[in-house]
Amino acid sequence: MKIDRDKKSKFAGKKGQEKRNTRGPKTPAKKIIVKKSKPEIFIVKEDMELMTFLEKKFAGMSRASLKKLLKFQQIEVDGATMAQFNYQLKVGQTVKFEKKQKPKENVLTRLNRIKILFEDDSVIVIEKEAGLLVNATDKDKKNNAFSFLSTYVKEKDSKNVVFVVNSLAKETSGILIFAKSQQVKKSLQLSWKDNLKNNTYIALVQGVVEEDTFVTTSYLKESSVHIVYSSDNPENGRKATTNFTVLKRSKGFTLLEVTPETGIKNQIRVQLNEAGFPVIGDKKYGSTVNPLRRLGLHAKTITFIHPSTKDKMTFDTEIPEVFTKMFKQT
Repeated sequence: MKIDRDKKSKFAGKKGQEKRNTRGPKTPAKKIIVKKSKPEIFIVKEDMELMTFLEKKFAGMSRASLKKLLKFQQIEVDGATMAQFNYQLKVGQTVKFEKKQKPKENVLTRLNRIKILFEDDSVIVIEKEAGLLVNATDKDKKNNAFSFLSTYVKEKDSKNVVFVVNSLAKETSGILIFAKSQQVKKSLQLSWKDNLKNNTYIALVQGVVEEDTFVTTSYLKESSVHIVYSSDNPENGRKATTNFTVLKRSKGFTLLEVTPETGIKNQIRVQLNEAGFPVIGDKKYGSTVNPLRRLGLHAKTITFIHPSTKDKMTFDTEIPEVFTKMFKQT
């Protein structure tokens, strides 16, 4: 078949001729204006939990929806972001609600391993999951709470920094405090005994504890291979006192509320093991079972004096669901 390449198609336009617009003149695109909703500000008239307050102010919203407002940082108390639903409000405090179309993604929402309970210009209070280191190690410099929070604050301003105030073992979940300056860190740590008013843990242990309450006092010392052990000799270790209260019992397990009077490394784990009730999942200190697939220890509550405002701050988290499930099965 012969193809005549010189013959122009009847559909081809003349050289240099502009292609006609058969659709008519373009209609200018309409600008979509998103109206930013005005923040709602409320003054607290009586002492109550934040969730109770929100339920009264937003009667049409479910409890789950209100928790999402807290999770996505849409609630502030006295100008500070608040995510703790059971935070205790006081008369005269200001609660601000500002609806955001879409929560800004940050390193914490991407990784979902840390929950911010409170943040202001001085401190950040978080809840970390079990299995997450607090500080970096030589082997793992990125996968830890400090690194995650450092990235989080630097996403806002590259000059921002954070400092660890208190610590938890990698296997323990619960509340941690970080300072936003060296000065705040020193202020909290130097007077930690005076600043810390309450520090409560939840422990799930092997065995059935018969006494409803008991207190253990011993003198703890760490061996050269980093195993903490206790002694009855006051000259052979640091004094450690811990209060225990039974919350629930089941066949083979007990759920305890634990209030240490001192803060010595592995204090709770060592004393429970030596009392005959090792923390579930704690191979280092006597546990032989691990139905949780994690350590049965959670830092639930902390109360401290704010270094700047001097207010008493109380933060309380829920008992991990995996703990309570152990008692629903029996």
